Amino acid sequence: MGELKCKFDYIKVSSAALAAHQQLYLDITIPTGGYLYTYVANESNVSASTSVYFDDFNIIHTRSASTLQVVQTTDYYPFGLAIAAQSYQKQSSLDNDYLYNGKELQDEHNLGWLDYGARMYDPAIGRWNRIDGMAEKYLEFSPYHYAANNPIRNYDIDGNEFTDAAWGWVTNMLNELGGKVTRLNNRANRIDKKLGNSNLSDKKRERLENGKDRVEGRRDVAQNNYDLAFNEVVKMDNSSQVYDVRIDSRVSQNPKQEGAATVYNAQNKRVEFVLGKSNASMELFAHEFKHGYQFETGQTSIQAYNGSYLSPKGWLAYDLTDEIEAYERQKKFGSVPNWQPSYISREKNGVKFPAASSTMAPYANSTHADLQNLANSTWMAFRIKNTTYAPTK
Repeated sequence: MGELKCKFDYIKVSSAALAAHQQLYLDITIPTGGYLYTYVANESNVSASTSVYFDDFNIIHTRSASTLQVVQTTDYYPFGLAIAAQSYQKQSSLDNDYLYNGKELQDEHNLGWLDYGARMYDPAIGRWNRIDGMAEKYLEFSPYHYAANNPIRNYDIDGNEFTDAAWGWVTNMLNELGGKVTRLNNRANRIDKKLGNSNLSDKKRERLENGKDRVEGRRDVAQNNYDLAFNEVVKMDNSSQVYDVRIDSRVSQNPKQEGAATVYNAQNKRVEFVLGKSNASMELFAHEFKHGYQFETGQTSIQAYNGSYLSPKGWLAYDLTDEIEAYERQKKFGSVPNWQPSYISREKNGVKFPAASSTMAPYANSTHADLQNLANSTWMAFRIKNTTYAPTK
């Protein structure tokens, strides 16, 4: 799946809706082909006795050129069954088979199943076609359940197991980044309101306009930070590799400092963001999540874990540029220590920590056997062509 070019945008209901019907509309320009996701949600702070209703929701598409046109739309019930009456496909257009949650439709013999990787899912009944391999961990649910019977709150990554822990941290990370966009947008709107005063002096107007430019500049940076993180979440969400969060105090080698790591767990075949404590800071999780994305895209290799943390025998694709990216992400959530000296002084078997960027790309055409031998000889896990390789001995 290619990287999404997306914009986090919305329009809010105002107090005018309390007394009468309020019409909301939002104009957006779609610069390239792709997918458009739209929804309405009540996230207001009004009292529980006040209900918010949405009706007559529609999308009007205006073509800016003969080559730009909507060729397919698909609306869904919560468990993923397409709403036929509200869906559309242009005649003679190619099918888009990547539908609910980005999973591929398997429609041979009109089955209507979705391929999640580990299992096939039937959205008509909201159930899997075979037993959950992790069923013993969820005794309160049917072994055929989908997302704990709550597809609004939970999302099954690959049909093998959903990880509430990972999704909770990811949601909080995106909410923090999106909240910065919202706050700066609100600040710009308040300045706009002041600029609407016709009695402003020229000096006061100039000061407000300069302030608005600064706020909008910061908002655009915050929006870009959100978009980058969101694209990473989408990429990893659609991966066949399961990502999880595990709490382990052993990663905090210095008792005065929080610790964290990204490892491949050979026992459950998950990539884990290991945090030193359950209330670890978001900046640490954001740092490790960046390493997870680097692993997913073949930019880095990671340490393996089999009950104890295996010390890699080399650096493989792990280098200083990976840490620079991760600490840049960490800075979006707080301060970072002076980390570079301790990394630059690292050594493995007489080889210093690489400063130059290295990836798994040079190994892309290697055989499966050679790649497995590489994982075994370095004691590192890596990902190539949507396949994870990890040490087995």
